[in-house]
Amino acid sequence: MPDCAAFIPTSFGRVIVTWNPARFPRVNRIYLPMSKEKMHEILADYKCVALNLPPLADKLRDYFAGKKVKFSLNELDLTGITPFFQEVYRAAFKIPYGTVSTYGALARAAGSPLASRAVGRAMAKNPLPLVIPCHRVVRGDGHLGGFAGGLDQKRALLKLEGVTVNNRQKVET
Repeated sequence: MPDCAAFIPTSFGRVIVTWNPARFPRVNRIYLPMSKEKMHEILADYKCVALNLPPLADKLRDYFAGKKVKFSLNELDLTGITPFFQEVYRAAFKIPYGTVSTYGALARAAGSPLASRAVGRAMAKNPLPLVIPCHRVVRGDGHLGGFAGGLDQKRALLKLEGVTVNNRQKVET
């Protein structure tokens, strides 16, 4: 059975969530706002465009409206994600709203203290942004580092949570 996809309108733009109908309501992918062309390109891969949304959809709307949201790992379908990446995602999940952590600290929290570069790769491939808050992970020197949605989007998400980023792309503490 093909994965299903749906648009979720938010104050930041449309978000796409996808899920396998056999595992509904668990979500296996979240796409942050992007150009209409890119969104249509992504949706072309899905045969099931659903009207019934998983409960996570309301939480994503609330998050983008500036509300603190209590996400749950039980809302996610981590099937097909390597055990190491799952450990990293579980550790990242624990980074509190409105705070940041570093790649190195996240590597230690995931039980692999020398794996900060591998943690960076896991964050770059994170299929579930916001719930797995990769936007809250920064370089050891406080600079933003990378983000799949671009640094402007990372800065906007951190700002939404009350984190200040200066014009040199560094988190102010």
